[in-house]
Formats: sequence, C-alpha cells, structure tokens
Amino acid sequence: MTKELINEIVNQYFDLNINTSTRKRHYVEARATYYKLCRDFTNLSLETIGSDLNKNHATVLHGIKQLDNWMKQDSRIKNNYKLLKNKIFNIEQEEEVIEINEGLVLRYATLKEQVKNLQEANEELSKQLNEITEKHNRREKFYQKYGFIG
Repeated sequence: MTKELINEIVNQYFDLNINTSTRKRHYVEARATYYKLCRDFTNLSLETIGSDLNKNHATVLHGIKQLDNWMKQDSRIKNNYKLLKNKIFNIEQEEEVIEINEGLVLRYATLKEQVKNLQEANEELSKQLNEITEKHNRREKFYQKYGFIG
C-alpha cells in the first residue's frame, strides 16, 4: 500500500484535499486519519508520511495521538477511521489475490511448457521403441528361418 493511494482514498472519503493548508476541524481530522492509516499500512517513517503534506514528524505524531484521543470520545471519528481502514485492508487483499493469480498464471504457463516438452520426449521415445521392436522382430524371424533358435 502506498501513501499516495491512502491520500487519494482519504481525500475521496472526506471530499476534500488534505494537502490544503488550513486548521479547519474537518481538514485536521482527515489529515490525522491519513497519518494513522499510513502508519498502520506502510513502513514509512513519520517524516516521510508528513513530507507530501509539508508537515514534519512531530506534527504527524501529534496528529496520530490526537486521533486516538478523539476516537475514544467521538464515535463518528472512530467509525470514519474504521471504514477507511477496512476499505484499505480490502484493497490490500485484492492486490494480494491479483499477485497470487499472476503467480498461478506464470506457474501454469511453466507447467504447460513442461508438459509439452515431456509429451514430445515421450513421442520420440515411443518412436525409438517401435524401431527397436521392429529390428528385434526381423532378427527373430531371421534366426528362426536359419535355425539358430527353435
């Protein structure tokens, strides 16, 4: 999961641009939600999380702590966070399924190629067996004809 995708999801959900430099409450809540989601779904540092929004690591940390406190007291904020968290989790799961499916497709193609090669090798070996069997039968007839075997 990338912070850009999280940013887009948060912007769409709250119907605003969290990059806007304002202290209005709904922007602050949306930015704090973004910080916490980035912290939960990426391995990025606080500095990196805040860099796109021109915020420093202390602002990001403060926003995460504020959101945690707000969620304890305001069910609306908590529900918003949970909805976005579930949405991102589901997107991650879909990405993993796609990766697994791509892996299966590659594995299938490899196995299909191996089957083709084995079938060709089997046909060649069958052809050689038939040639050897024919030679053996001709020799048997020859030996029987001239009395070498009974």
